[in-house]
Amino acid sequence: MVRWRLELSKGVRGMNNLPRTREIAENLVQRLRLLAQPQRLMVLACLLEGEKSVGQIEAETGIGQPTLSQQLAELRRAEIVITRKEARQVIYSIKDSMEEMRIRLICAACGPEFDAEQLSGVLRRKKTSPVMTRDGAAACFARIGGDV
Repeated sequence: MVRWRLELSKGVRGMNNLPRTREIAENLVQRLRLLAQPQRLMVLACLLEGEKSVGQIEAETGIGQPTLSQQLAELRRAEIVITRKEARQVIYSIKDSMEEMRIRLICAACGPEFDAEQLSGVLRRKKTSPVMTRDGAAACFARIGGDV
């Protein structure tokens, strides 16, 4: 049987990942502030569709070049997006599937048209495969990023 699981599901269901120290709370707040900037959120939403050049991001979001460059630099510093060179163009993409999931989760949970069904769909997006152990018990593992 195929099972679906989000890597954060234990924390979401059991709320075991709540910030219990000042340091953890401050790190969480800093992360949320980074995503709370409208233009950065627009850029990330654009990149959820796949990797894009600066020109493509500018055309799709309507954010002008100087501002767009500043926002992309912030996202690079935070290690949310990565870049690669293709000839003379810089191509941007979201770092990995976990970052994509975080962005989708925030948008689904905090969006103007909050839909619990959409949110649960985000939480089930990772597909896992059962693996049999020596004693016959099944364990599920999810592949995170990269090709196998």
